[in-house]
Amino acid sequence: MLSENDYRLLPGRLRITIPNLRKNSLLEAYFVKQVSKVTGVKTITASSLTGRALIYFDQARISFPVLCQEIENTWELFFEQQVNQESKYEVLSLPKATSQIMNDQGSITKLYVLATGGVLTGLLAKRMLVGRSPLVSSTNVFYLAALTTIIGSYPLLRRGVDTLARKKRINSDLLLFATTLVLLAMKESITGLSILGIVYLSDLFHHVMQTRSQYAISKMVATKELTARRLENGEVRQVLAGDTVMVQAGERVPEDGESIAHMLKMVEQAAAARGALQQPEDYYAQKLMPLTMGIAAMIFLVTRDFYRALTVLLAGCPIAVSIAKNTALGTAVADAARKGIFVKQSRCLEVAGQTEVVLWDKTGTLTTENPIITEVISLQRKQSNQEILLLVASAEQGNCHPLARMVVKEAMQKGLILEPAESEVLVGYGVRAYINQQEVLVGNDSLMYKEHIDIKTSKARVLRLKHFGNSAIYVAVDKKLVGLIGVKEHIRPESYQAIEQLRVVGIPHIGLITGDTANTGNAVADELGIKRYWSTMRPEDKIRMITQLRRKGYPVMMVGDGINDSPALAAADVGVTMADNCPELALRAANVAIAGDDPRKVSQMISIGKKTNQVIRQNLSFAVGVNVAGIALAAANIISPLAASLLLNFGTLGVIANSARLFSKGNHSACKQDRQMVCTG
Repeated sequence: MLSENDYRLLPGRLRITIPNLRKNSLLEAYFVKQVSKVTGVKTITASSLTGRALIYFDQARISFPVLCQEIENTWELFFEQQVNQESKYEVLSLPKATSQIMNDQGSITKLYVLATGGVLTGLLAKRMLVGRSPLVSSTNVFYLAALTTIIGSYPLLRRGVDTLARKKRINSDLLLFATTLVLLAMKESITGLSILGIVYLSDLFHHVMQTRSQYAISKMVATKELTARRLENGEVRQVLAGDTVMVQAGERVPEDGESIAHMLKMVEQAAAARGALQQPEDYYAQKLMPLTMGIAAMIFLVTRDFYRALTVLLAGCPIAVSIAKNTALGTAVADAARKGIFVKQSRCLEVAGQTEVVLWDKTGTLTTENPIITEVISLQRKQSNQEILLLVASAEQGNCHPLARMVVKEAMQKGLILEPAESEVLVGYGVRAYINQQEVLVGNDSLMYKEHIDIKTSKARVLRLKHFGNSAIYVAVDKKLVGLIGVKEHIRPESYQAIEQLRVVGIPHIGLITGDTANTGNAVADELGIKRYWSTMRPEDKIRMITQLRRKGYPVMMVGDGINDSPALAAADVGVTMADNCPELALRAANVAIAGDDPRKVSQMISIGKKTNQVIRQNLSFAVGVNVAGIALAAANIISPLAASLLLNFGTLGVIANSARLFSKGNHSACKQDRQMVCTG
C-alpha cells in the first residue's frame, strides 16, 4: 500500500497519506482509534479533508516497518468490516441503528425544545401579564433560569467539545454555548433561553423533515415484493407445504445467491470508498463570534461600560448564522418530498445543486419497462424459433430484469409451457441455467466470450439486428451457440424533456452508461441528444469511471434502477433511483428515491438543490450583515441591549422567512398521487 511518495519520515514522526481517507469520516475515526492502541504510538491525528495522518511514535518501542505493517493491517481490516458486516450494508440506506439514533436524537431535541420553550414561555407570560415584580431579583427564579439554561445548552457543549477534540477547531455550537453562559452571568436569562429555543426549534424542524423523507424511503423498501412462486405445468400457483421455494434475483430475502452477494459487496466497497457526505465548516460562525468577543472585551477595557460591551456581545451572537443552513435544508427536504423526491440526507440536495456530471442508465430509466421482441432466430436446423424462445423463457423465469420478464411474457402468450430450470443470474452478463441436464447460457456477447463460445457464425445476423436499433441476446446450449433473440426498447416520452431540462438547469456533462452494445447505446443517445455514452459497461466498469470523474473534481450524479446499477449508485456523490420498479438493493444503495418513475424529477431535484444553495448563501449574507451592522451600532453606543436583542430576532426571522421561499407552489395533484403510491406500495 505504501510507496516513498506516500509518506515523510523524521525521527519519531511520520506523516503519511492513507488511501480512501479523503471525505471518509468513518475511516478517519476508525484509523485514529485503532492505531492509537498500537504499542509505541504516542499520538496520532488524521484528517478526512487532506487524506493524511500524522503519527508520533517511540522508535525504541516500535520500528518504522512494523508501524507501516500495523497501518496496512488497520486499513485492510476497516474495509473487510465494511464488506463482511451486515450492519455496514444497512448503513447504505435506513439502517436500524441509524434510524434508532435519528429517533433518539429527535426525542432529545423535542425534550430540550419543550424544556427551554416552556420555561421561556412562562417567564415571558408572567412578565407580560403581571409585569416586573420583586421576584425578578429572587435567587430562586435566577436558579431556575440558570439550571434550565445550563441543561438546555448541554448538547451544544457536547457537540462543540467533540468537534474541538476531533478536529481541533471551535464550531458554532461551542460559541453559542459560550454566549449563553455569558448572558447567564449577566442575568440575561430570557435572552439566553430564547437563543437556545430558536436553535433547537431549527434543529427539530430539520430533523422532522429529514426523518419524514427517510420514512417514505423505508416504506418503499418494506413494500418491495417478497414472493415465492410455485410453477406447475407452466402456471403460477400458491405455494404449498413441502414445496421448494424459488426466489427471484432482486427480491427482498436474507440470502439471494452468490451473484447478488457479490453485487452487495461491490455496493458496500463503493460506498466505503466514497465516504459519508461531509458537512462544510462553520466558517462564518468561527470568524464572527471571536471578533464579537474581542470587540466587546476591548470596549469594556477602554470604556468600563458593562452594558455597552453586553450590547456588542448580543448584536454579534451568531444565532441566525447557525440556523441559516438547517432552516433552508429542512424546507428544501419538505418541498422535494412534496414533489415525490425523497432524500436520505438533507445534504444530498446541497450536493445535487453542485452536480456537474449526470450519468444515466438506459434500461428502465430512460427507456420503458416493457421492451418488445422483434425477432427470434434459430441457428440450428433441429430447433425451431419457438423452441429457442421456450429455452430462453425457461432459463429467465427466475430473473426479474425487464428483458427477462418480457421473454417469459412472450412465451406465455404463445401458450408455451416452461421447463423446470435451475438458474443463476450472472450480473452484467446474463443467466446460466440447467434444463433437462443441459447447460443453457442466455446473455450478451461478453458472456459468450467469457465462456469461450464461438459466435462468428452469427455475425451477419447480429449486425442486421443492431442496424435496426435492436439488442441481440445470445443463446447457447452446452457451449454451442444455438440462437438469437432481437429485442428493442422504447424511449420514455418523458426522457426527452428530462435531458433537455438538465441542460436548462445548467448541467454541463450528461452521459449514458449502459451494459448493452454500442449500437443500442448509440441509438438511444442519438435519439435523446446525449453526446457521450459508454456501452458494454459492467458494474465494476461503472464504478471505475465514476471514481475517475470524482478524482478529477467533478461532482457526479448517477441515475439508475437495476441491480447492475447499485454499485454505481453507491459510488456516485448522489445516487438516484426510480423507486417504483427498482429492486431493494438499488433502493438501499441510492441517496435519493424518486416516486412515479419520472426522469424529469432529476432536473427538479437539481433545481431544488441549486435554489437551496442560493438561499443558504443569502441567509448567511443577511445574517452576517445584520450581525456586523449590530456590532458597529453597539460599539458606537447607538443601540441598547434591548435593541440589540430585537436586532438579533430580526436577523433570525429574516433567515426563517427567506428559507420559507423554498417551499414553492407546484402541482399538488401530482405530488399527492406520488405520496399515495409510496403509502400504498
